[in-house]
Order: sequence, then structure tokens, then C-alpha cells
Amino acid sequence: ASKIVEEDIDGITRLDYNGVQKLTTTSTGIDVTSIGTAEVDVIADGTNPARLRLRTDDGGVLFQYNTAGIEWYQTDSAGNNAKLFMKRVPDAQVELYYNSTKRFETTGTGAFVHGTALVLDSNSTNAAALYIRNDEGGAKFNSNGDQFAINQTDAGGNLEDTWINMANNAGVSLYHNNVKKFETTSAGVAVTSAELRISNNSSNPATLIAYNTEGGFDIV
Repeated sequence: ASKIVEEDIDGITRLDYNGVQKLTTTSTGIDVTSIGTAEVDVIADGTNPARLRLRTDDGGVLFQYNTAGIEWYQTDSAGNNAKLFMKRVPDAQVELYYNSTKRFETTGTGAFVHGTALVLDSNSTNAAALYIRNDEGGAKFNSNGDQFAINQTDAGGNLEDTWINMANNAGVSLYHNNVKKFETTSAGVAVTSAELRISNNSSNPATLIAYNTEGGFDIV
């Protein structure tokens, strides 16, 4: 197939393949033209990575492919000082980076967070929430600033029961079947049900101890 390079009087250079226009220089860069899919192939040998750089005066992006996978880098305006921010390993995980440090990756069973914290940030109107569930059900951890709650959910993430509720600068409440049964107070604790049951095995007695600085009593 023939390849033709021609330049017209306006300074435009055009590259043809087999008589069909494929690439044209313009005042802002180049245009790739194709009937169907437009492709730009960057091919390197097996020793060196294939690279594509996109950049402006403010900075740019470097796409790199080698045997380790596909990597995305942030660069300066000259295309240097590359900082890795995403990587795709062939037939395996996707990795996300912060300042070239790995923070998140997908795994065969889900995902893994690298670091000391998983932060869920939200505005004052909507609560920040984390769902953990499988095909049978799960849990929702959520906070709106005034309180933090842990709820039971169905397999679709819909709320079913409240397990624990923690109010800001206040108490912690424990629930049974979505009904509050126990909470901490400024004076101690409160049982919000008809009974407080203490059970133990047959070798050791069940004991309730009540006391203050003056003394107290045991109920065995």
C-alpha cells in the first residue's frame, strides 16, 4: 500500500495511507482521521516501555505500558518528575496511588486499602456511609456528625435493624431486634427493658456487684 506525504501552500502537512487521509497537521497540533475506528499505535520493543505523553504548560499525563502493566503518571510541563497515580496489572488488580504511594487495590475477593485509615467524607446534609454485605445480608456503618450508627441490612443494602447508636458527646445505645435495651448515661448505664440478666456456667456463680466509695453489696 502506498504512503503519500504532501504539504500545501498553507503549511499543512498530510499523511495518507493507500490514498486515504490519516493524519493532518493543524494550527493547534494534529488530527487523526479514519473511516471507522481512529487509532494511534505506540510500539516499543520488549525491553523498553511504550509511552504516550499529553501535556500543557501547567503539567501533563504519561501513559506507559510494559510487562508490569499499564501505568498512568502525572508529570510536569516538560513531561518529567512523573508521579504514579494508577496502575493496571495484566489479568490481575487495579492499583490507585497517592504521590506514588499505593493506597488502594482490587483483589480476587474484593479490595484492599493500603494505609492506616479509610476515610468516608460527606457534607453536613448527607451522612457518610460504608456498606459491608454479601448475598445474605450485611452491615451499614454511617455518621452524620451528630451520631454514628451500625445497622443490619439486607443483601441489597436496605436497612433492617439498628445494632448500635453512638451520639456525639453523649451515650452509646445497644439494640435488640431494633429496640433499645441498654445505654450509657452521664451517671453510669441504664437498662431500658424489663430485666437485667446475668448468666454464668455451673462452676462459677453469676454475681451482680453494686458499690460506691462508702461501700456496696453483692447479689449472687
